[in-house]
Amino acid sequence: MVLAGLIWRRPTRWVAAAVVLFAAGAAVVDIREISHQATENRGSLAVLAAVIALAHVAVAVGAATLWRRAGSDRSQPRPATG
Repeated sequence: MVLAGLIWRRPTRWVAAAVVLFAAGAAVVDIREISHQATENRGSLAVLAAVIALAHVAVAVGAATLWRRAGSDRSQPRPATG
């Protein structure tokens, strides 16, 4: 929840990178959990882990998109004000 609040209030490249890393790591753990639950013959828990893993992958992709956009915004010259 802290990372969600940070990316909401301050969508910088550093925060987006932290969200990408955290979400990707969580997805890896979730994928491992799918395998574990499948070997234990707990199909409903394996499906739940798969849904959560897909959500973590979606968050990682969204944050990566934000990271790319934040980087490209810096290359654009800003109009002078005043």
